[in-house]
Amino acid sequence: LVDALHVDYLLDTMPVHNFSDDETAEIAELRHFNSEICSIAFYDSVAVIEKYSTPKQKRFQRVITGQSMQVTDPRTLAQIAGQNPQGFRFYGSSLQSIAGAALAAAERDASDRNAELAAIREELSTLSATIDGLAQAQITEQACIAALTAENLLLAAALQARGAMATDDCPIQPVQAEPHE
Repeated sequence: LVDALHVDYLLDTMPVHNFSDDETAEIAELRHFNSEICSIAFYDSVAVIEKYSTPKQKRFQRVITGQSMQVTDPRTLAQIAGQNPQGFRFYGSSLQSIAGAALAAAERDASDRNAELAAIREELSTLSATIDGLAQAQITEQACIAALTAENLLLAAALQARGAMATDDCPIQPVQAEPHE
């Protein structure tokens, strides 16, 4: 029953997609009790369970207030508050403390992301220069191939011309290709 009273808060810390069918059924039962049970109190030899007059329809808002609060990881709080923005109310100095810590965490995250972005841009620049170099090499290679092809055609024409001038005393005769059938 104590888990049922706190199921709203427990589910914030657990990834929902990892529940088995049995766990999902147990969570549904806890949610049912959560909507019905207002409080549990223990006295000498007596446990008192107080029910709501009408079932609770939605989660209660979390009210955070106080003079000082140690925030260990404001991103966790910001993430939970982001998932359920209507579920939180901050008052007084707790608002300033949490807002300041969340802002500092956001600035650190932004700085980290900017550093990652700069590294990605540097890598992109390097890759772009490599691509440009490869494109230039490909152009040069194609020009060389064209020049060699032209030279081969000239040599073939020169050989063919020599073959036409050949006499019977020349040991080198042009080779005639046989037609394919």
